[in-house]
Amino acid sequence: MQSDRQRLQDWLLDLQRERVERLEELALLQATAKSAAAADPIVESLQTPPPYPVSAVDALRDELDSVQEKLLAAQASQRANQTELQNLNAQLKARAALARRTAEPSLSPLKEPDANRAHAEQEIASLLQQIAEAEIALVSLDLRRLGLEMAALRTRSTDLQSVLERVLPHQQLSAAELATQQTHARADGERLAEEISRLVKRQGEHRAERERLASHGGAPSRQALVMALMVKTDEATIKGLEHLRMLSNVSGDVWERRSILLNSTDQAQRRRAVEALTELKTKLADLRSLARNRQDLLSAEIRAQRARVENLAGGARERGPEEALLALLLQQSATDERTELAAARLQRQLSRWLDDQDGLGSRLGNGRLAWLLDSLAGVATSIWHQELLVAEDVTEVDGRQVTVKYGVTVGKSLGLVATFVLGYWLLAWLSRFVQRQLVARFKVSDAHASMVQRWSMIGLSIALLLLTLNLARIPLSMFAFAGGALAIGVGFGAQTVLKNFISGLILLFERKIRVGDIVELGSITGHVTSIDLRAATVLGFNGVEALIPNANFIEHQVINWTYSNRLVRREFRLGVAYGTNLVQLQSLLLAAAAAHSHVASDPAPEFFLEDFGQSALDVALVYWVELDDQMNSRRVGSELRQDIYARLAEAGISLPFPQHDVHLHTA
Repeated sequence: MQSDRQRLQDWLLDLQRERVERLEELALLQATAKSAAAADPIVESLQTPPPYPVSAVDALRDELDSVQEKLLAAQASQRANQTELQNLNAQLKARAALARRTAEPSLSPLKEPDANRAHAEQEIASLLQQIAEAEIALVSLDLRRLGLEMAALRTRSTDLQSVLERVLPHQQLSAAELATQQTHARADGERLAEEISRLVKRQGEHRAERERLASHGGAPSRQALVMALMVKTDEATIKGLEHLRMLSNVSGDVWERRSILLNSTDQAQRRRAVEALTELKTKLADLRSLARNRQDLLSAEIRAQRARVENLAGGARERGPEEALLALLLQQSATDERTELAAARLQRQLSRWLDDQDGLGSRLGNGRLAWLLDSLAGVATSIWHQELLVAEDVTEVDGRQVTVKYGVTVGKSLGLVATFVLGYWLLAWLSRFVQRQLVARFKVSDAHASMVQRWSMIGLSIALLLLTLNLARIPLSMFAFAGGALAIGVGFGAQTVLKNFISGLILLFERKIRVGDIVELGSITGHVTSIDLRAATVLGFNGVEALIPNANFIEHQVINWTYSNRLVRREFRLGVAYGTNLVQLQSLLLAAAAAHSHVASDPAPEFFLEDFGQSALDVALVYWVELDDQMNSRRVGSELRQDIYARLAEAGISLPFPQHDVHLHTA
């Protein structure tokens, strides 16, 4: 107990000394915490009128980032100290209870040995309680210090942020400063190149040593294996330095892009610079991820190699290669860390510069709308030039077969479609104009003119398609596969379409059914208005248009009323009373037929006495009508019947009713 008491007293004394030191630090911090951000050299350099050099603005932003990182770290420390303070308060409560329990035996009479022991335990419990109180005091001082530091950091962050907002729109990258940055980048690249050359030389020495050890034959020794690992480690380190040199070389181009963003008024040029910086930012993120992964792997290798070196028993001859390998692994880890830090620094700069574009666009007078429109134009241009596929064509050059590749882009495809649609519209207008001229000037029938128009459109459409493909430099060979697939689809899934297509060709060639003919197919009767490759259109006498597949005209019975001529024979019957003068009746009917303009004179109308009916004499008038689009046979028959009825009434010829004699037999 004596030794424990002495140890606790020493501990308490150390805590009291540390408390005094922290009180002094706290007093010093309170005296210097209110220093203004304007006293900072970086801020002082930005108190001059604009414009401001980008190096000073970047330094200000670095300082602001550092202050914010310190503030985050202080907040994390504050949370940790608050948790520790809670634990210490609980510990103090437990130690105070222990001190009270150890003080109880001293109140009752005890023998000297027991009294001495109880007194020692009471003193130890009291020391533990005092130590807990001292630790609580230290943590409380730490919390006060962190509170002052956080307040100072927040004030400094606010001041730096206000300065940054003031100078950021007026930063400028002069040509001299750009040249300085590029010179620094080239100098860094040259230093890295020298470092790489030294490592390459060392790697050559390691390879020579590895080959020398391997030339002895037999199983490879540990030294040979270590040397092989050295060569591999040298290669990885060189690769890391190559990444660093790449970042150094890229840095000069990055500063040139930044100069464009700050100084150029060409929106297209600025957009290309933004695209390049954005792409580089993505690549830097990948490089950082690769460097971190390599560091994780190296950490395990370094731990294993360090354990191997510590546990290796032997002289310098055995330990030397292992220690050299450990040094190389540490060097490789340091190189990867340098790469990760360099990529992070450049990525942070790119993020800043890209975030500044809205303000820069407004400062240059174009505004966000112009920047947005230009960005959209850039996206549209990239989509326009996006390749959909690559076509190959074989051409003959100087007697040799040469395969030429053509890129089929979105713009070329849309241009091809637009050209074909425009050309088809012009050809359709021209073919309709020619059709009208054939009918008006050359007295060609509508049916012939329509057939000429349709066949000419088919040929011209094929020629137009070939011409547009040739203008777009798209070879026909690329449609070979599509043609085969189309043939298979036609064979299996388009049998009906193919049948109607072939039937349409037969109709157009044989001309059994022509435009303008009056046809009767099933319950449909009307004029043929068009014959297409798949179906024909028939305008019925009731005004309804029917689309009839071409195969129906080939496979079913069709009545063409106007196939060879447009004359149709019609007749109507009537009954006259017995005793009527048939000669007078015949002349009356024939005169009525001859008087109608649509009744043909050749063949002439004819009169027939059909039968002696029960109530009347049955007679018939047979006449021929020439059908056209304006007059049909039904209308002619109606008009002719009205005229005959009037003539019969004028001549006193009656049309008898059916008569029946009824005889009644009564019982």
